[in-house]
Order: sequence, then structure tokens, then C-alpha cells
Amino acid sequence: MGRLEYDDSAFAYFGLAVLTIFTVPFTLSFMKSLFSSSNASELNKKDFKPRTSTERLNIDKVKKSENVTSKFANCGTFLKAVVLCMLWFLIISMFFRTGGDANIQQFDPFEILGMDKGSTDAQIKRAFRKLSVKWHPDRWISGTAEEQAYAEMMFMKISKASDALTDPVAKENWIK
Repeated sequence: MGRLEYDDSAFAYFGLAVLTIFTVPFTLSFMKSLFSSSNASELNKKDFKPRTSTERLNIDKVKKSENVTSKFANCGTFLKAVVLCMLWFLIISMFFRTGGDANIQQFDPFEILGMDKGSTDAQIKRAFRKLSVKWHPDRWISGTAEEQAYAEMMFMKISKASDALTDPVAKENWIK
């Protein structure tokens, strides 16, 4: 009996969309917090003068913490940067993985059976019998593994094309 094989390419698109929806706002938020100066602009005003020595020490501490490199010294910021790098790596790798799906061929039962769109049911059945005898996997047992796999794939395509064209409603849809 034949194995069922499913097309998992849709998962890559779904995963790419979900990761992108999460990663882009997270990246923008991270960059905003990394490069924004929260208190430094207020502290650099000319009319602002510290009243006590502790206030002066706090101002100096805030000014030092506003440096971008010192923000990375914070463990939480470093962890966020690592997670963002991993997320962007996943997005890029999934993007390149889905790029191979550009060669997906359309299923055209008339083309598979070598028929015109105006073919009769008898012509379709005749073409199916001829091709199914040629590509039946039992005929390719003595062939290489690649030939056997190709014959199995062709036989499945031929069977699906025949099923699609022997059903009157499906055939009408394919003709349109």
C-alpha cells in the first residue's frame, strides 16, 4: 500500500508570518529603548542645577547609564539582544527555506495525461490505461531506487489526473 505524504510547505509560511509579526515590533521596541535618552535631555538643560551632592551623583550616574555600551552591560538587555538575533536568524533561514517553493508546478490533469481540454471520457480512460501501464511501480522493481521513486510519483500523478477528469463536475471546473 502506498504511503501518504503531506505537503509541509505551508507550515514554513505560517511560521515565517508568526515569527515576523512577533519579531518586528520586539526589535523596534528594543532599538527604541536602546537608543532613546530618557533623562539625559532633561538633565542637560542649562537652567537645571543640582541642589545637593546626592542629586549631583544621581545625575552623573544617569548620564553614564545613557551610553549605549553601558546599556549592554545590563543582563536583561544582553539577553534581549541574543533572543532577537536568534529570532532574526530563524526568520532568515525560514525565508530561504520557502524560497525553494518558487518552482512548485501547477497540477494540470490534461497536461499530465497528454490530452486536450476537449477530450472525451473514452480518450481520457485510454490515456490513463496507457500511462498507468507504462508507469506502474511494479514494472520498475528491477530499476534503481530513483527510477522506482519517479515511477511511483508519476503513477500517483496519473491516478489523480484520471480521478479529476472522470468526475464530470471536476472536469468542468478544470475546463474553465
